[in-house]
Amino acid sequence: MTTTTTIENFPSLRDYTRRASISRNGTRINITDFIYEWKREDDQYDYFSSRESDGYYALNYKIFTYLLLNHQQLFLNHFTKDEFLEFVNNGNMFYEQSSYIKGLEEYMEKNKIDVNAFILEQFKNIQILSNSLMSTTKLPTLYAIAGNPRYSRYGKNKEKLVLFRGFNYVGCKKMLHNLHIGKVITTETFLSTSIQELVAIKYAFNYDKDVDKHIVWKIIIDGDMFDIFNYTFISERFNIYDNLETLLANQNIECEFLLNMGALLKCIDINVIYDFQGYSMTGYNIPAKAYTEYTFKFLGWNLDYIQRINRNMSKYIEYLK
Repeated sequence: MTTTTTIENFPSLRDYTRRASISRNGTRINITDFIYEWKREDDQYDYFSSRESDGYYALNYKIFTYLLLNHQQLFLNHFTKDEFLEFVNNGNMFYEQSSYIKGLEEYMEKNKIDVNAFILEQFKNIQILSNSLMSTTKLPTLYAIAGNPRYSRYGKNKEKLVLFRGFNYVGCKKMLHNLHIGKVITTETFLSTSIQELVAIKYAFNYDKDVDKHIVWKIIIDGDMFDIFNYTFISERFNIYDNLETLLANQNIECEFLLNMGALLKCIDINVIYDFQGYSMTGYNIPAKAYTEYTFKFLGWNLDYIQRINRNMSKYIEYLK
């Protein structure tokens, strides 16, 4: 049986956070304005130019994903100050590069930008974002948004939120290996997810004939988890019955939830989809592709993982000052 989202209306997060703020570099800013920075698509020049004009580095999902996936041992283990600074000063923070990260490093070298200060601010942003997404006082829970739950005759909460994620295999392959039914994983980085399955399929890697590299995740959050799953919806309001043409016209097709790092997910099904014929409308095209879909059930949060990352980053921030 196909599992689908039962929530119909998705309001703007701004409606619930007008008075909620966080501190960045000693300045109070609205928490939703901060979280929405996740959606920025800055190239290297724009990213550093905005740092000069705004006085801070904005959130950058490409940088966060790179750091968290490539430096798990650094963040999960305590390095002494000498060990950590030697690691950084030897250029190890950017040892395995995507084209975007390589461009960042080249820009910093050419323009004599302080690498240590850059890393320090990225660590601070990761901490603030993770803490913001987990806040029980500044963000509403999904339970508060979904309304009165429906129950089966056996007393089981029937509500569900189903999210989808399509992966760029090259940049995320370290977290995509060795998955099998029954395995419980901890998500190692923040993940953009969508309520729209087609959007996830569009983003799935499509530059290799190996279907094992074309990966979509389906994540099911059952109603009995709504009270520990914050409403981290970072698109504009929409109704589940809005068609893609309407959403595209409103520049709201992503229908995005931002999933914090540290989510506990249990793999409950794996299917290879060979018959996706593609989807096309004016201004939006998804080519036909075969892909592997992994279905997960959300089990909660790995608080030990989140706290260890946070604790070690705090130490490294002090080392970099």
